[in-house]
Amino acid sequence: MSLSIVLTDSLLFLDSRGKLIDSSIRKYWKKKGRPDIVHRALLTITDSPLYRTKPFDIYIHTAEGRIFRVEKGIRPPRNYIRFCGLMEQLLKRGYVGPKSNPLICTTFDLDEHLSSVDLVVALSEKGETVDPLHVARCISDLDCAIIVGCFHKGDISPNIMKKSDIKISLADLPLSTSAAIAIFLSLLYYVKRWSAEKNKGKAEENS
Repeated sequence: MSLSIVLTDSLLFLDSRGKLIDSSIRKYWKKKGRPDIVHRALLTITDSPLYRTKPFDIYIHTAEGRIFRVEKGIRPPRNYIRFCGLMEQLLKRGYVGPKSNPLICTTFDLDEHLSSVDLVVALSEKGETVDPLHVARCISDLDCAIIVGCFHKGDISPNIMKKSDIKISLADLPLSTSAAIAIFLSLLYYVKRWSAEKNKGKAEENS
């Protein structure tokens, strides 16, 4: 199984002075920048046992249509102010870190990546409410991409949603981006972990 996550419609914007807009701190009239949601989502992903066991691809798609790829194994800074500085740099330059070996950089291969996997799953409160454990078991052996909306309200934009094969809801109530990610990655980890343990036990019995 290979996994990737797309944080879509991320609310990352620069103001006219080239500063990162953060509407969670200051109210802006035109654009609702929410880098805090992106920060929490990245921390949730990279803190998960699944990612720590085997890092996977993370893509950040912004509401303005820009796409960035996070280098596998990268851990974002826990300090929010430092993270905002990196996002500001990313939006200005198109990459973070050394240009020859960036930590996060602009990419144009998202469509190609999504078309190459076995299944693209969109997590959406408007999707069909399903047993997430059943879904995790079904996709545990597939090359799969997970699309998650990285915003505080609304739904995934239609041009991104149409790239998904299935649209599912994990609960009967709205979930934050980080909560949806935490639920799904935890289930995938335990399915993978205990399937391996079960297979190991069978192998020992047969030996």
